[in-house]
Amino acid sequence: MVEIKKIHIWPVAKFYTVYMAVFGLLGSVFVFIGSRFIPLTNTGVYTPMGSSILIAGPVLYGLLGFFLGVTSAFFYNLVAKYIGGIEIELDKK
Repeated sequence: MVEIKKIHIWPVAKFYTVYMAVFGLLGSVFVFIGSRFIPLTNTGVYTPMGSSILIAGPVLYGLLGFFLGVTSAFFYNLVAKYIGGIEIELDKK
């Protein structure tokens, strides 16, 4: 049994930033493509989103990922100090 006592904040923040930015890009691509084919009003008028969604989506999700990474690692360290860390079992092959 191994216990995770502390998580370093910066690596978690970097991971979450890239992870969320990639999913932000994927989601933005679907929104961008979908907005080209789905009318947003009852009149059948198409209002396609500009290509800026392809930049804004990953940037906003990346910022959100950074914030979530920092706060989750910080609060994990805070809570683990008082009640103990997560225990995992590792198997060597």
